[in-house]
Amino acid sequence: MAKEWRLAVNPVIVAEYVNDRWLINPARKRKAEEFIDLFTHMDLNKKVGFKTGELIRSGQVDYLGDALIAASCLVGKTSLLTRNQKHFKKVKGLKLLPR
Repeated sequence: MAKEWRLAVNPVIVAEYVNDRWLINPARKRKAEEFIDLFTHMDLNKKVGFKTGELIRSGQVDYLGDALIAASCLVGKTSLLTRNQKHFKKVKGLKLLPR
């Protein structure tokens, strides 16, 4: 039986994606919005906030954005697919999917 995938993003991932200067162009911005709309959206909440603080305090993650992403996955019990796996390798319990 084939495994079903559900791709999700949180507001941090959206912000990282849309901060690029090429989105000044209205047509490109519209295409970026259409692309982001293809994903399920995960909200940040108090549980994610507490887990984020724990990850930073314990030295498992160095950057706030990465900590929010990792915490979202841990709280939501999801895996993380990223090209930047080195930023997440120390996070205990986080399942990194192969690229």
